[in-house]
Amino acid sequence: MVNKTPDSLVKFCDTVTAEKILTSQALRWSAPHLFIDPFELNHTSELCFTPQELLAATVKHAVNLIFCPDRPGGSTPILQAIRRWRSEDRFASPDEADEVLRGLLKPLVNARDEYNQRLMQNWRSYCMRLRLCCFSSRLNNPMAWQQWGNHHRGVALRFNVGEHTDFEEPHKIQYQDTRPEISLLADQVEAVIKNFQEEHGQVFTDKFLTKAKSLAHQREWRCFKVISEKALARTDDDYSDIVFNGADLDAICFGLHTPKSARESLIEQALAINPNVRVLQTEMQPGSYQMAFRRKFIKSQMPELDPALEEDTGEDFDDLPDLDQDSISGDAALDQMLEEVSLPLNEHRA
Repeated sequence: MVNKTPDSLVKFCDTVTAEKILTSQALRWSAPHLFIDPFELNHTSELCFTPQELLAATVKHAVNLIFCPDRPGGSTPILQAIRRWRSEDRFASPDEADEVLRGLLKPLVNARDEYNQRLMQNWRSYCMRLRLCCFSSRLNNPMAWQQWGNHHRGVALRFNVGEHTDFEEPHKIQYQDTRPEISLLADQVEAVIKNFQEEHGQVFTDKFLTKAKSLAHQREWRCFKVISEKALARTDDDYSDIVFNGADLDAICFGLHTPKSARESLIEQALAINPNVRVLQTEMQPGSYQMAFRRKFIKSQMPELDPALEEDTGEDFDDLPDLDQDSISGDAALDQMLEEVSLPLNEHRA
């Protein structure tokens, strides 16, 4: 099933982090080992089986193919031999077949082990060069506000997604009970029997797209960047602060308890990045655990209206105060900057 890419993605954070993001106009993309989830794979992760366990599992599978009711298909030498042994009734018992197959399959498993050593070298290199930036799919996510938005005292930055943005190909996290492994034992056995090797790149990407089903409330999406070996050698950091296009910043949204003193400077910084950025304030819905988002229009964002059109629209933009940065400060400055206009929730893609 193909996951439809959302029009926007949301980065929840506290006000200090939001100020760093807006001041630098950059998002932090981190290597996987910097994540706080111990179930996430990273460059220190190992294969979940030993060469001895792979040999034992491969022999067991081959013995089952000899004595199972159905005739196995396939054209590899080992499968051709298994079909011949079946037709000749070569082995009287699984124990007899086990002893013979162990000697025949050991060189194949040893070759697979050499492949797995290269696999792990590629895996470690990929993990060290991989940079991930994590988002949520919507503003209306109380758990995200609680977990990442500093208990509703923080900020949500919403970014445009898709073609011609810095976030062209986000990947949706799948929430399930099965934890990913670098490579599964069953897949390795099949690779030995059928004599094939996987392409690493896409397989590696998929390892970072699964989380526990209990975390489904996060509604997480991830964006991937892989830096070069030369870029990795030039830094000791396990992260990259990557500048984003100002036009990609669609909205800045304040939590239910974001301090008013923090909002003024954050709005100014957001406007410096994108003069058309939307400013939203989270509000509780009466009798509901859902949230509403009230848009606050900035004076500089108001259209220049013809006087004749003002009468038709019923909105008097002259009532909005002018912003004089030299003569205002504190909460009064914030009140002067903003004019509240209530908009329906669905207009904000919340």
